Amino acid sequence: MGEANRRGDRSTRIALALREAMPLKLDVRREAQEGISSTSYSTIAESGREISPMEGVMPIVVKGPSGDDLRVVGTGFFVGPNMILTAKHVFDEGELPRFACVQIKDATNEFYFRQFRQVIRHPVSDVALCELHPLLHAEHEVALPNYVLPVGGPVPSPGLKLTTYAFPDTVVARHNGVLHMGIAGHHYDGAVLDVFPVQRDRVMLNFPCMRTSIHLHGGASGGPVINPETGIVVAINTSSFQGATDESHVTLIHPILDFPIYKTHYVGNVSLGITLRGLSSRGAARVFPENSLVRHTAAPTIMEL
Repeated sequence: MGEANRRGDRSTRIALALREAMPLKLDVRREAQEGISSTSYSTIAESGREISPMEGVMPIVVKGPSGDDLRVVGTGFFVGPNMILTAKHVFDEGELPRFACVQIKDATNEFYFRQFRQVIRHPVSDVALCELHPLLHAEHEVALPNYVLPVGGPVPSPGLKLTTYAFPDTVVARHNGVLHMGIAGHHYDGAVLDVFPVQRDRVMLNFPCMRTSIHLHGGASGGPVINPETGIVVAINTSSFQGATDESHVTLIHPILDFPIYKTHYVGNVSLGITLRGLSSRGAARVFPENSLVRHTAAPTIMEL
């Protein structure tokens, strides 16, 4: 106990242990610095406690075929217990067992690799609803909790300001045979330029989407696009243009809200499932109706589950 006291309080000891375990300094991704928001956003949980947006948003990683390397391929965010939304094209690069997301407890510098139990891809929109394998406490068998971002609300109009939070600024390096990650999440701001409530075209973006001035980088796909006036997620990062710093497309979130999540049971030939709206009615998600005009004093607001 005396030795622990000499090494400082818990947060100091954690920081020291991290430095001892990883003496190398991971640099930032220079290209991911372009477009970072100059606005300071507050992230407030339902309890009123201010938290890091990392508590509800996380990087998605994929292992190489040999398992020796690791890359960040996208961003996801919690919408229910053990349930995240992301862009479905994030999973184009390999078999599902090679993917994981990194749930971060920013206050304690803890992080957990969460494996995917199932990924439900929307048949048209670039959205995937993903269930994670639950993590249980070894002794008490209590599930690891997570925060939930509110989704839905009215479809934005051109000119509305938006912000996204994503993890393109993540560096992976190997030291003494061990992979280490330098994770930094950032807000990127923009505004709605055009709204395509049905589709932009019949080939590339044949689903409800918006053109925005948000600068998207590799690794930002699947991140939540938030209306900062309400704190509600209205879209998901989809794609940017090569060389463009102020133009991107994001997928409107509404098509996934009524999409079945679990194949619970069958009645005749009809498959019954739970939707995000159904989970919201049970208090396990936060889906706002399209005519909702809820306003918050800080953005984004997320729920504790």
